[in-house]
Amino acid sequence: MKDFFRQLDGLSLLQCLIYGEARGEPIEGKIGVAWVVRNRALNPCWWGRSWKQVMLKKHQFSCFDDINAERIIKAFPNWCDNPVFKECRWVASGVMNNDIQDNTFGANHYHAGYVTPSWSRIAEPTVTINNHIFYLLN
Repeated sequence: MKDFFRQLDGLSLLQCLIYGEARGEPIEGKIGVAWVVRNRALNPCWWGRSWKQVMLKKHQFSCFDDINAERIIKAFPNWCDNPVFKECRWVASGVMNNDIQDNTFGANHYHAGYVTPSWSRIAEPTVTINNHIFYLLN
């Protein structure tokens, strides 16, 4: 599965990530997810030194886990016809080109509201956008 994603350019990979992580969210939620990737890429550390490294870092984005990745791979051939996939591309392009402002206040982590990862218990959220809670962790 990872080979499919590794062959994509950064924009298409971010589009897939936004689709996989936030396809049911309003545009503000999609923007927030994209900004977490950008904020990580702008401050390289253990999760990677490039957009692609950040996005493909193991256990960082559940949409790229094998079971979830299949859904994205199945949707990808029809992305031109899918309005949500088109919106994800617009967001990806806007965030990558710095045309859309950061609505997460510098967040580099997030999780869906229906889960509580252990790391979230020691941090204050920067913002909640629909079903995602965003954090800036050191």
